[in-house]
Amino acid sequence: MSAMKAVVALLALSLAAVLAAAAKDDTAAKADKKIETEGETFVLPKLVVVGHTIPSYWLEVTWVCANPLPFCPIKEAWISKVGYGTPVADLGIKKGDKLLEFDGQKMGAMSGEMLHDELTKWRAPGAHLELTLQTPGQKERKVMIVFENGGK
Repeated sequence: MSAMKAVVALLALSLAAVLAAAAKDDTAAKADKKIETEGETFVLPKLVVVGHTIPSYWLEVTWVCANPLPFCPIKEAWISKVGYGTPVADLGIKKGDKLLEFDGQKMGAMSGEMLHDELTKWRAPGAHLELTLQTPGQKERKVMIVFENGGK
């Protein structure tokens, strides 16, 4: 498992170096999307990413698989780091929040390798994904991440 963490850390550092140059042009904004559930209206917090990937300095996710192989189902996943002053922190996502679902897939249905690929995947402008998070002792909540073209 420590080898997997080392690989993920190395990939995160590599991605951070590439994104650091683009970070000067990155801007992010919070917005809201209203959703209706059983007659009630909730506001779904939204992060706007200008570019194609979630900037690696915004947050890190750590997970434990059912056994040491990276292609095994995830037993548990959580936010292990939130960048100070980032839109993720401004939205209230905290270190220690459990990641319950990633774009509609429960963590138990994903492997560590699959989650890593999804976290670092390049997305087209207009694409979005939804995270279901839970802060210990609180209700679960959903956050939407929307990707916009950097030229807007």
